[in-house]
Amino acid sequence: MPLGDNRYKYAYWEKFNAIFKTMTREERVFVEEVRVLYWLAAKNVPGSGEQRAGSAVFCGAHVVVTDCGELYEDWRRRITDGRLNGGKRWSSHYRHVGTQQYEVSLPQLGCVLFGKLNNGKTWFQNESWAASQSWPEWLAHGVLGFGAHVLSGFMQVGALGFSIHSEKTNLELKVQHDQYWVKFKILQKVIHAREPEVAEASPTQPSGGEREKQAA
Repeated sequence: MPLGDNRYKYAYWEKFNAIFKTMTREERVFVEEVRVLYWLAAKNVPGSGEQRAGSAVFCGAHVVVTDCGELYEDWRRRITDGRLNGGKRWSSHYRHVGTQQYEVSLPQLGCVLFGKLNNGKTWFQNESWAASQSWPEWLAHGVLGFGAHVLSGFMQVGALGFSIHSEKTNLELKVQHDQYWVKFKILQKVIHAREPEVAEASPTQPSGGEREKQAA
């Protein structure tokens, strides 16, 4: 059972849980990390209510983490060494920042786009379609993803829903310094300690790197 959602019931929870069970070990660990980060950030928003549950991150909220760029470097390494499926990205977010952006492609959950700000903070958001893996996905990202963005009234578009939390409207969610270095680091150790259990859940599922080779 993933961390965090025990007390909440959502229309998308069953769908997320079914997808989660099919993921590779590395994908599940990564998903747990972004869910915990979202959960910590949403706790800082008064009246956020049910949107505090970790899986709501897949509705597209934009999250900024005060981490001195640690997550950015860690997630980038997991892509480059093949533990996670993904690649370099360009986006409309933070065009004035020269740091390379990346995405982690997730089965049936689009992708998690992430980057690093000039002040060293890592930012990320879920998007309904990946854009670095193939031309069909890139087209879907540009046409379907942007179309949903416009039709929703320019909300953030995630794989499982929509979110008002965007840095472009100053409504981004924030993980504060103490939340990251104390609470998240403790929960991250719990997540990684559960890796063997997570790995056994889908023994036939190829790794992110293996999927990329098979697709080629």
